[in-house]
Amino acid sequence: PSGEALLRAGDFASLPLTARQLLPAMAWSTLLNSRGVTAVTATALTTVFTVVLLVDAGQPAAAALIVPVMAAALALTLLLGEVALGVSSGSGRVSSERSAVISGVLVMVMIFGFNLLMSYGVENIPLDRIGRILGWTPVGAAPAMVAAFIDADYLRALAHAGIAAATLVLGARWWLGTVARRLAAPLDAVRRDPAGEKGSGAEAAEAAVLLRGLPYTPAAVIYSRAVRYFRRDPRMLGSLVTYPVIAVVLLAQGILVDDSVLLVGMVVLALISGSLAVNDFGYDGPPLWLHIVSGVPARTVLVARHLASLTPMIVLLVLFDAAAVLLADNRGAALLVAVGSVGVVVSVAALALVLTAYNPFPT
Repeated sequence: PSGEALLRAGDFASLPLTARQLLPAMAWSTLLNSRGVTAVTATALTTVFTVVLLVDAGQPAAAALIVPVMAAALALTLLLGEVALGVSSGSGRVSSERSAVISGVLVMVMIFGFNLLMSYGVENIPLDRIGRILGWTPVGAAPAMVAAFIDADYLRALAHAGIAAATLVLGARWWLGTVARRLAAPLDAVRRDPAGEKGSGAEAAEAAVLLRGLPYTPAAVIYSRAVRYFRRDPRMLGSLVTYPVIAVVLLAQGILVDDSVLLVGMVVLALISGSLAVNDFGYDGPPLWLHIVSGVPARTVLVARHLASLTPMIVLLVLFDAAAVLLADNRGAALLVAVGSVGVVVSVAALALVLTAYNPFPT
């Protein structure tokens, strides 16, 4: 699922359009974002290489069949992406947040999963078994039909074709129904923020923004607002959710593959700890001007806002360092690296502060 959808059904609710009229345009628009471009590129390359391999293997009929089958697989991929986007949430900000989380986690899992498989050697990966399993899922049913056709297993080919066709029909009906509901009631999918706090003045601000346990001071309010608003910015949220995945993968590789990965992981996480803070003023935009005109000293704004960006990564690094020290065979060396990672964080935090102050760029 992608948070960069160009057309949202609810935006057309005031126009005399039906879901059947709007759906074709929305379907074409799936090709105009990064997910669509990636899917088209991957499908085209896979189709060309597969045709070449099948012709070279003396399978011209299968080579001719693979072209329409891969077009169907592309349509299924884009359709399933829209279904996943719709299931993740309704619309608007909440949808973007959840899509950013799902996309970030899935991408990191796929990248590290692929690298983990490659570490075992290509010859040891049971590609045939993986392909047969994926062939019984909506993702791989269409190309699996060609594989069954090559094996002359026509009953299995028919079954795979049935899975692909059923997915296409059911997915299209679900998408059509979703578009119809958004056109009829566009506000039903919008979720309101819990703003029912009582009180006024300092009490209201403290209840709405201030984190528990912090004093009611400008620095604490700026820090609290930044921490609370992480989940409201899909750009920062998409970056933030990938780091725990990286930490888990490094821990798993350190335990299962090589103990030295734990030591390397402490340094790597320390080095990337400033990545959220390297442009935090650029992410803020107008709120930064609110701080400026409020008369809060620059030192207070700089330190509080920057510390908020560093907090999630520092917490993650401390947890990773503690786990690495406990799991490492040479705990003495691991403890030294952990202390060194703290020094790396200090250096990275300082460099990030310089960069975000002198180049607060919005993207």
